[in-house]
Amino acid sequence: MDVTERNYRNVPFGQIRQTFDPAYIESLAALTEAYYGPLDETGRRVPNTGWCNGQSSPWNGYDKQATTAESKALFEQLHTDLLAAYESAFWDEVQKKKNQLPAEDRARIPVDTPPIVVMAKARLDALPADRRAKVEAAIAAGLQRANERAAGRGGQ
Repeated sequence: MDVTERNYRNVPFGQIRQTFDPAYIESLAALTEAYYGPLDETGRRVPNTGWCNGQSSPWNGYDKQATTAESKALFEQLHTDLLAAYESAFWDEVQKKKNQLPAEDRARIPVDTPPIVVMAKARLDALPADRRAKVEAAIAAGLQRANERAAGRGGQ
């Protein structure tokens, strides 16, 4: 199922997730494709492609490293960076829109910032500026891909 076709009804914070999830899921999918290689028409990974097989597959200014172990480490760091960006931005949006959310969602908002958000924000703050900019660009590209997919279906 295409990420833009997901049902967000009866999902906690569904209004916000509908806006945020597609960009991050598309970004993570593109990074995963760079590391593991693209999917073929049957949904299987194309053999001997991607960073894990020592093949070049540029992703947002990054590419395979000198060794597969270094490529795996980079993939894991970038993956974690994207998830940290998601947690941070999602929490910020919940705080910004908390008075507009349905009562069930307002009741789910903790009084204190959740520890995962604290850790995510600390990770992002510690990133070098160029890397943080690349992560943000990847998220913007993911949002663009998600919007293009939705537009291809007539904006549904």
